[in-house]
Amino acid sequence: MKILYFTIQINDLGGLARIVIDKINRLVNMGYEVSLCNIENLDVKPYYPVDSRVKLVRGDMQTTPGGMLTRLKGTLATVKRLKEIIREERPDVIVNAHTPLITWVLPFVCRDIPKIMEIHQSRQGLEVFNKKYLSPTAQCVHRYAIRWIYGKYRCLVVLTNGDRESWNLKNCIVIPNFSTYPMESANPNPLTAKNVICLARLMPQKRIDLLIEIWAKVAGDFPDWKCTVYGEGIYRKDYEALAAKLGVTDSFLMPGAVPDVRKYIDNASILCLTSEYEGFGIVLIEAQLKGVPVIAFEYVGVHDIIDNGRDGWIIPFGDTEAYAEKLRRMMTSHEERKRLQQGAFQSVTKFNGERVMSQWDSLFKSLAE
Repeated sequence: MKILYFTIQINDLGGLARIVIDKINRLVNMGYEVSLCNIENLDVKPYYPVDSRVKLVRGDMQTTPGGMLTRLKGTLATVKRLKEIIREERPDVIVNAHTPLITWVLPFVCRDIPKIMEIHQSRQGLEVFNKKYLSPTAQCVHRYAIRWIYGKYRCLVVLTNGDRESWNLKNCIVIPNFSTYPMESANPNPLTAKNVICLARLMPQKRIDLLIEIWAKVAGDFPDWKCTVYGEGIYRKDYEALAAKLGVTDSFLMPGAVPDVRKYIDNASILCLTSEYEGFGIVLIEAQLKGVPVIAFEYVGVHDIIDNGRDGWIIPFGDTEAYAEKLRRMMTSHEERKRLQQGAFQSVTKFNGERVMSQWDSLFKSLAE
């Protein structure tokens, strides 16, 4: 069976590129023939290793700024190029891995081929983004338009049960992400390093400002502990200024992005996530697989990953006092960290790569029948 994947920004150091490439690498190992089309017009090299059996296709599609006529011409050019690629590749199933440019036209191109829309952002995140950048009227129009277009795909794949409930579409199913990290229950992290980490870009949705506020509440009681954020982004100067204002510059560290976070997780005793929303939150399961207990603010879908109080802690979003109290408890008690670690090793198996890919295998086969 042949699968044609459309994606974007495969040269990025980030979650979307990583999970899409991990997935297609597994698909070719399962016997699928896979073509990966980066829709952008640039010749970019994938950041993460792609199996040599995967055919890389240059999309040569891009947004066209300008007036309505210019945009219409750009849309027609996109449709023409889509048809060319599909005719050349002759896939049995097409997957749109969250590429905004073709999302609106793909269901109407080569209608006889089943198409999957694979979302890597939650509906909650979409609403938060639109509220910040669109007028109330535009928000309402987009809310109904995006739900309408997603309903035109043969299948809409979301990452969490919470997100499936929010979309409430008949074609919607849940297939979570997975991590390639092995579970290390046989050789667990001793959780003795006095280091709290956060793996997140320095971007608005990650709310590192709240993590700085939380850390300022506990740092004075733990002078030998550090909180380290691995990631880069446009808010670096703002966060550095806030850390200085709250007097935690020496213990709240932001060394930048790193290509492989595994060794940094190994050198941590707690992982914090303070995002306002996530499509999934794969850093949580990566920490759990490595035996590091986690704590996160509540967002749609986090309950799929964390069983509150058993394998991690979930805090109502924005409640920095409650977050600081739980973090203090975890930092104080090695026994508490080990208890959460054992709970994580028992629950994280549901994100096993083989188990997740068997769901994709079943979906592809059902669509190609």
